[in-house]
Formats: sequence, C-alpha cells, structure tokens
Amino acid sequence: MYDVRMNIEKQMKCPRCKSDLVQGKDMPLETLSEHVCDPNGTPCMKPSYHCSNPNCEAGHEHVIWDQDGETYGGRDIKWIDDNNAPFGSFQRKCNVEIYKKDENYQLCRIPCWPLKDWKVKVNYYYGSNEDGDILSRKAGLEWITNEGVWYIWGTSMLRFGLSQIYRDWKTLRSNPNDEFVKGDLIEYVERAKDKDAQWWRKLSGVFARLAIRNLRIA
Repeated sequence: MYDVRMNIEKQMKCPRCKSDLVQGKDMPLETLSEHVCDPNGTPCMKPSYHCSNPNCEAGHEHVIWDQDGETYGGRDIKWIDDNNAPFGSFQRKCNVEIYKKDENYQLCRIPCWPLKDWKVKVNYYYGSNEDGDILSRKAGLEWITNEGVWYIWGTSMLRFGLSQIYRDWKTLRSNPNDEFVKGDLIEYVERAKDKDAQWWRKLSGVFARLAIRNLRIA
C-alpha cells in the first residue's frame, strides 16, 4: 500500500513517451547508494515500475524503474531531454542538478607565467524540479593546474568559511547548548593556530574567535 501511494503522489511518467508508469512486481534492484555502500551485497527487494504504453520503446526494451526513478536498462533509447529518469521522480531532478554537463566547456589555457598551461573551464550549475525543468542556472569557473589538479582559490575558501561561521553564530544565538555547532566554531579557531595554516584559514579563525567572544561560550 505504501509503494502504490508513493507512485500516485509522484505521478511518475515515462521519460520516452510521457505515459503513466505502473507498478510491477518486487525485484532486487540495486541502487547507486547500495552499490557504493556494499558493492558485493545482495540488493533488497523493491517495487518496479514500467511504462503503461504497449507501443513505447521503453517497454519493448524491457526498461524498468524503481520508486525513486533510477533506471534499469534502455541504454540506447533516445529519452526526452536526454534524461532517462521518469517525470515526477527524484532521480530526474538529480540527473539535471548533478549529472547535466553538456553545456560545460573549456574557456582557455593560460599561456604565460605564473599560471602557464593552467586550464580554465566554465561549469554550469542548475536547480531543477522533479519533472527535470531547469529552474535556475548559473555559471562558475573551474581552475585546473598544469599537473591536472583542481585548484580552489583562497578567496573562495574564505567566503565558504565566513558563511559557515555566520550560520553557526546564528544557530548558537537561538540555541546556546548546541554542542556540535559550538565545536565547529572552536575547530575553526584551532585549525588557524597551525603553523602551516593558509592565510584564509587564519582569517577565518579570527572571525570564529570574534563569534565565540560575542556569544561568550568559551
């Protein structure tokens, strides 16, 4: 009963023809998370779903989906928007937000010192709904050294650290007894004391120390 209700709420539709998916028998379908956590384990039984359209190519190729929309089979099928997860599924959203890479491109290769032969790439990041519609789209630069190492600039690390410190400070203002968040702030301070700490880590430690002093937690 639970799985049928989940299917109705999601209203999953075939990513090839948009017909409704219908629930089939339970099968040992291995999800990506199961494979990562226990690659040699036995997948648990899950309800399977298939296209209700008898003329759909997905049915002819025996493609099935699980309740989250992960796809089993159908490698050579031309899916709508090149997305093989059902409309109305969590996986269709993930396929856009995590796996969509077709608009990314290399902007340039730096020709001179001090960043000679570094590559600069443009990556796009998306927000999507469970029908795979793109709700937001923004571009970011990716820097790759001449040794093939992805490089994150200190300014980016500083922005991340300050945003985390600010969130921790806000949390502790409303809940001073949150030991986990308190420990996070203290860790920023301790890491800044390391003799090899980068400049952005030291500066983050200064702001964390100010936050702690303001909250009077240490």
